[in-house]
Amino acid sequence: MLIKILGWFSIVIAILALAPSFVPGAMSLLAFYLSLVMLVTSIATIKRTGDFYFKTTAIVVCVGMLIINDYIRLFGSFSHATWGEKLGMYAFYMVIYIIGFLKVKRCSKPIK
Repeated sequence: MLIKILGWFSIVIAILALAPSFVPGAMSLLAFYLSLVMLVTSIATIKRTGDFYFKTTAIVVCVGMLIINDYIRLFGSFSHATWGEKLGMYAFYMVIYIIGFLKVKRCSKPIK
């Protein structure tokens, strides 16, 4: 039961972190880091509850990162953000996502 609450908590906080992503400056970066923390939290739910919470949180964080976040979105982002900084943020997401994907692969049961 506690793991399910943790899973829903990670999804809800990742969704709520989308609101400060519209604000220019440091607030959007803090929202992105909070979203990454929630993605890491959702990895903890994979073993007991499957991949639902992880995949949902990963999708919310990805949409927030690529489309909504004012600092690191692909198009129309903050003018002072360099591509190196953006790629660094995308790399953080990819590393966490790959770790979660490998855990899903390891914890999933083979279909017979």
